[in-house]
Amino acid sequence: MRPAGAGQCYLSGLSDAEWAVIERLLPGRCSRGQPAVHARRVILNAILYVNRTGCAWRYLPKDFSPWRTDYGYFAASRDNGVQQHIHDQLREAARTAARRDRQPTVAVIDS
Repeated sequence: MRPAGAGQCYLSGLSDAEWAVIERLLPGRCSRGQPAVHARRVILNAILYVNRTGCAWRYLPKDFSPWRTDYGYFAASRDNGVQQHIHDQLREAARTAARRDRQPTVAVIDS
């Protein structure tokens, strides 16, 4: 059963198993400032929803956190390298599971 309000009723939402993998790759919460109001999983599901559907941030369904919050987390994680770090870790894990070198050795460029 998926928790209500977590944006998991959408096909783009993370399963519990997927969230368990991603959660450990996220940086720890900052101890300064105000405590978080919205769950990280809800925010990540909103980011994945926008990525999958291509909708504008303002058109996110209301069961996600406010769009400005979601976009703020997206922009910060893009700018500080968190997205790239997660991508690299997941790619390396997938390649290792497939018994391939952790880093790709060939690239294809198509103009």
